[in-house]
Amino acid sequence: MKSGKKIIQVDEILSFRGVSVAVPPPYEFGLEDVNLVLKRGELALISVDRGHGLSPLADTAQGLIVPDQGGVNFLEKNWSDLSPAAAAAARQRIGRVFRGGGWISNLNIDENITLSRRHHTHLPVEEIYREAEKLGIFFGLKSLPVARPAHVKKSLLRRAGWVRAFLGDPELILLEEPLKDAYTDVLHYLMKGIAGALSRGAAILWITSDQRILDQPGLAPFKIYRMRGPKLAPLAIS
Repeated sequence: MKSGKKIIQVDEILSFRGVSVAVPPPYEFGLEDVNLVLKRGELALISVDRGHGLSPLADTAQGLIVPDQGGVNFLEKNWSDLSPAAAAAARQRIGRVFRGGGWISNLNIDENITLSRRHHTHLPVEEIYREAEKLGIFFGLKSLPVARPAHVKKSLLRRAGWVRAFLGDPELILLEEPLKDAYTDVLHYLMKGIAGALSRGAAILWITSDQRILDQPGLAPFKIYRMRGPKLAPLAIS
C-alpha cells in the first residue's frame, strides 16, 4: 500500500554561489569566488591544464569541505545546514570517480564497488552485485575484478571506478580525470554511460585535462569552464 506521501523532485542538483576555500592540505590551491549551477540533465566540463594540482572542487561539491565564504547546495539544501546523518544520506546519492582511484586497499575491487550500496541501502547483497556486474558489462568489463587494488591493472581499475560511480543511478556524478590510465578505445563506453545518466536526469561535473572529449558526440549541450588555480571561469563553446 502506498503511503500517499508526495515526493518532490527538485530541478537544481548542485550549486556553488560565491564559494571560496582556503588551501587545506593536501590541496595545492583553494577556490576563489566560484559560481556554478547544475540542473537535471546538465553536464559541466571543467577543463584544466595537464599537471593541474589537486583541487578541493569535488570534495566541496560533496560537502566534505566547508567553504570559508559562500555556499554549496546539493538538491537545494546547503551542506552546512545538514546534520551528519542527513549529509551521509545525501552523499549516497552522489557517484564519484576519484582522480587517484580512491580504493580501500584491504578490500577487493568488487567489495569496493558495492560497499556504499551495501552500507546505505537495505537491498539484498545479491541484487547489488547483479546490478554492479550488469554495469560492468555495460562498461566493457568481462567481470568485476575480485583482487586487491594493488593487483589489478590501472586500465581495469579506472573502468571499475566508472562502475562504482554510476552504480545505483546517482543524481550527481563527479568525474575527476575519468580517462586517466584508460585506453582510447574504451572512451565510447564512458560516453554511453554519461548519455544515459543525463537522459534520466542526473547532473554531471567532469574535471579533465583530456581534450579528446570535446569532439565526442552526445555531450552537447553542456557547460564548459576553465580552471586556473583557484579561479573558475565559463568559456564559450566553439
